Amino acid sequence: MGIDAEMFVKTKIKFTGKELKRLAYELASSYGAGNFFIDREKRWEGKHCLNFIDKYEQDSPITIYPKENEYFIRINLWTRYYGIRYERGDLPLILSVAEWMENKIPECEVWYGGDSSGIEAIHFDKKERTKLFKHFVTVNHTPYIRAFEYNHKEWCNFCDEPMVQYGFGGNYAAFRCTGCNYKYSIKNGIKEELEKDND
Repeated sequence: MGIDAEMFVKTKIKFTGKELKRLAYELASSYGAGNFFIDREKRWEGKHCLNFIDKYEQDSPITIYPKENEYFIRINLWTRYYGIRYERGDLPLILSVAEWMENKIPECEVWYGGDSSGIEAIHFDKKERTKLFKHFVTVNHTPYIRAFEYNHKEWCNFCDEPMVQYGFGGNYAAFRCTGCNYKYSIKNGIKEELEKDND
């Protein structure tokens, strides 16, 4: 099971429900609703991409509570966590949403963490974001995607780089180039090109 990104905002501003709904609309319109967990059908409490929370519970004994005259707003991101030693999620999205919230809510604090594996939330200020972005520029998603490789050495002639194996089986293997998203499988020695997607 993967670790999902978690983000919330600490603010002194007491938003009304209508004001928060408008802010949620602006956030989803800015980045695309598909980047957030939005529950229009009310299967899981009917949440938008932003909702009020009275505390932040995490996968550790530490629960974060608001101080006096402080309010918490959860940002329902739809991406895996990205961090040092877990280089998986959409970090440019995570960084940009944090920056967007800081610009929309004056003097707020953005906090970021994961939903499992004991990853606790940290104050995701400019210093922390810069540190994580420098790590991303250096390694991007390579530590994560290379962890699944075996001894198969397929090559992308377009990018002139090795491909990543992401499908496995007795007489089956699937490969993808992370540079151009070219994909193919080899089943019983027969190569078949696969359709591109947006991942």
